[in-house]
Amino acid sequence: MKKIRMYEALLLLLCLVGVLLLNGCDRPAQDEPGDGDHTHLPWKLNAVLPGCTTTGLTEGSVCSICDEILVAQEEIPALGHDAVDDPIIELGCVVDGKSAGSHCSRCDKKFELQRITERSTGHRYENGICTVCGEAIEYSQGLKLLPRKNGKYAVSGIGTFEGRHLVIPETAPDGGPITEILGEAFKNCQTLRSVHIPDSVVSIGTDAFSFSSIVHVRLPSTLSEVPGRVFSQCRSLKSVDIPDGVESIGYSAFSGCSKLENIAIPKSVKSISEGAFAGCHALTSVTIPSNVQSIGKDAFSSCQSLVKVVLCDGITDISGTAFAHNHALTYVRYPRTLQDFCGFIDCPQMSEIEIPEDHTSLYFKDGYVLGKTNKTLYHMPIGGTIPDDGSVTRLYAGSMKYHPITEIVLPDSIRNIDTAFAGNTTLTRIVLPEGMLSIPDEAFERCLALQEVVFPSSLEYIGIASFRWCQSLTNVVLPPNTKRILSWAFQGCNALTEITIPGKVITWGGFEDCTALERVMIEEGVTAIGSMAFRGCTALKEVAIPSTLQAIEASAFKGCSSLVAITLPQGLMRIEGSAFSDCTSLTEVNIPFLDSRAKGAFSGCTALERATVGEGVTQVAEGLFNGCTALRYVYIPSTAKWIGNAKFLNADSLEKIEYGGTAEQWEKVRVDAGNTVIHQAERICRQ
Repeated sequence: MKKIRMYEALLLLLCLVGVLLLNGCDRPAQDEPGDGDHTHLPWKLNAVLPGCTTTGLTEGSVCSICDEILVAQEEIPALGHDAVDDPIIELGCVVDGKSAGSHCSRCDKKFELQRITERSTGHRYENGICTVCGEAIEYSQGLKLLPRKNGKYAVSGIGTFEGRHLVIPETAPDGGPITEILGEAFKNCQTLRSVHIPDSVVSIGTDAFSFSSIVHVRLPSTLSEVPGRVFSQCRSLKSVDIPDGVESIGYSAFSGCSKLENIAIPKSVKSISEGAFAGCHALTSVTIPSNVQSIGKDAFSSCQSLVKVVLCDGITDISGTAFAHNHALTYVRYPRTLQDFCGFIDCPQMSEIEIPEDHTSLYFKDGYVLGKTNKTLYHMPIGGTIPDDGSVTRLYAGSMKYHPITEIVLPDSIRNIDTAFAGNTTLTRIVLPEGMLSIPDEAFERCLALQEVVFPSSLEYIGIASFRWCQSLTNVVLPPNTKRILSWAFQGCNALTEITIPGKVITWGGFEDCTALERVMIEEGVTAIGSMAFRGCTALKEVAIPSTLQAIEASAFKGCSSLVAITLPQGLMRIEGSAFSDCTSLTEVNIPFLDSRAKGAFSGCTALERATVGEGVTQVAEGLFNGCTALRYVYIPSTAKWIGNAKFLNADSLEKIEYGGTAEQWEKVRVDAGNTVIHQAERICRQ
């Protein structure tokens, strides 16, 4: 009975709601007249709290059916910011130092940002206690370990470790000692600030920490070498503790550590390898202890702030570029144990060079470093000139490479210039001294601004690549006594337009790739044009060949694509392979002598129409006219006994072969494969 009454009450309530929905609030029903009132159904509007810059609202309500406002909301004014100060945070072992700042206590708006003034560098542990803050050692967890032999372990990666200050434990969870850090284990770890390596570690692999964000590192006392590239490009690294006992610092070990401010090289170190500290721009001074025997190439090169270098007695081997390109370097203390002054190429500000008075071979005077007995100029200050008082007879290799000279006249006392000027980009003119007999190999290589060289009449010898790639060189007058021009002597001198070669010269590839060279005069007396002498001289149009010439060696004129004609002397005794190959403008040639060494001598001469082989030739070399697609006429002497393989390969335009002997003699000539066009062409026998 109670349940029935409950259902009746619920049904009555639903009917009432339906009537209200049909008739609307406070409005007359549609089926009866009048102004009858009806009850609203309120809907609560929640209050909105005000913010620092935003207004709030009080609580209100509206009718959920007709949206009429029942209780109006009132606006609450914005509160405004409540500024509080953020105090300076002092630098701690694992806490970054920060400047003061301020923010709003309510909305956390930053009015003055706290900035990191100094990065934390981690604890400095000694016997398990930090020597800075006194805290006990706390080992990092989650590292990736790799089991090795005899129960030992190696750290192979970062694992689940996410901290900034890495403290490698001495043992693995099972008690096995950790003795290695593998190569690239922490490479590119940008979260790392510091690393403490236990004395159980005896080996660290290449690139173990390279490109990471480490600020400080302590290396273990058990380490005998700092491996190659181990901290290369760690651009945040400021300090490193290298223990006594390390004997070598590997190649590029700290290269690119641009914030490394100082380095204490322990007395145990015997060698510093190539590029070990190259590009350490914050390094201001370095002292090399007496046990160091060798310093490799570019070991301390391009350290922009380096002003002082002290080399202690004991060093016996130093690379010529060990301290190169240090433009701020002013002071050098040089050891007794180095006989030549080297290692300081392109250090223009060096003005204070301390050399012991009892040094057996060097002395410093008025900004110059000179040799006592060998009379060598090792260093000349900016604005200086080469002494002409007889104190200098030799220029040291590289000594003038970065000197900003434009013109220079060498005093007659100079006998040897080595590669002193090689690579100099400012030198435009040089007068070489009378009495000089030879120009050394690579002496002026890549002197890109060099336009004129005045040679002495005494000159006899121009060495290998001595003027190679001197792209501005336009004026070369070789003296009559010149006897040798060796390989690549003037290679790539692209401004040179003509050259006269004296009658005593034998040239070996001396003018290869001189692409502007148009005219070559080879005087009487020259007996040989060496291999590749004019190869690639694409502008060469005229060559005067002397009657004394006996040999044209391999590829001598290969690729001289502008050469239209060449007159070969009757006394020529040797033409070697590819001598005139790819001379694509050559139209006619008379060849006085050939043998088997002339393989492909005229191959690829696509404009060649007529060729005459001289009397006395017994064999016509393989591929001699291979690819001569315009060749129409060839004379072959009666002395020829053999026509080599593919001599006329692809010479499909051949129309006539004139033979100096009889038809019966022709039938006895050996004709190898690849010479089909010989049989197809018209043949005329003179006898």
